[in-house]
Amino acid sequence: MPKGGTMKRSTRWLAPAIGAAAVFGVGFTPAPGYAVSNCKAKLFKKDGTIRVSADSITGTVTWGNTAGSETNAFANAPTCVTAGAAHNCELGAAGSPEQITPPPLCTIFLADDGAEDCSAYIKGCTPGLRDATGLEGPPGPAGPPGPPGPPGAPGAPGTPGADGQDGAPGLPGADGQDGAPGAQGPPGPTQLLHYATCSGPSNSGGGASSSCIATCPAGSTITGGACANQTATPQFVQAFIADPGTNTQWSCTVKNQNATSSAIQALGTAICLDQP
Repeated sequence: MPKGGTMKRSTRWLAPAIGAAAVFGVGFTPAPGYAVSNCKAKLFKKDGTIRVSADSITGTVTWGNTAGSETNAFANAPTCVTAGAAHNCELGAAGSPEQITPPPLCTIFLADDGAEDCSAYIKGCTPGLRDATGLEGPPGPAGPPGPPGPPGAPGAPGTPGADGQDGAPGLPGADGQDGAPGAQGPPGPTQLLHYATCSGPSNSGGGASSSCIATCPAGSTITGGACANQTATPQFVQAFIADPGTNTQWSCTVKNQNATSSAIQALGTAICLDQP
């Protein structure tokens, strides 16, 4: 493993997809096929947060404590995974134990929709079990009292002694009865889906391309989208969120891959969801 807690893997190039349409979800920029690589993990000493980065991501990236168990999503995946790369992805929500708890062997394993995976060692981490509950048993019962001795002569009053130590805790009491159910809360806000479309110019000839941008209505953000060509001409299709972070613009580009062709025209659709 390379110095600094990272592992790099070589990427595999796949042939571009050929078809009449392609549909993509939030946070994924289609590109030639990669396999996740250049994985890095860092422990921030200021607050103990573990942050992970990687390149060449295809589809959805997940993590696990061992190879083959990469089923966990990053807590901030919608914002830390963009344009096929992960930057400062965190294992748990802010303030949670998962955000600062490393795997038992101090190595994080990553996998995506590609054919390969990679792993990263957390520098400064101490290997070992992370759950220490159950190591201390309950207190034992008190012993029987001894026989009473004969009464002695009254002595002179002594000075008050120091406070004694607290006794052993008593046994837990029985569970109390369940309280009455609370009143039903008000209904939450209704979120509606909207569809915003766009069409690019119609162009012809070898290497011709067409692009357009669909913009969501005010108060809504992109949850997904589609990008297609109006004709059946062989093509390269690319779609992505044009304004990451704001997430209101969907970019659609189609390109002719042949030397000659009939007209080619981009048709984009953004799927938008009202924000509360």
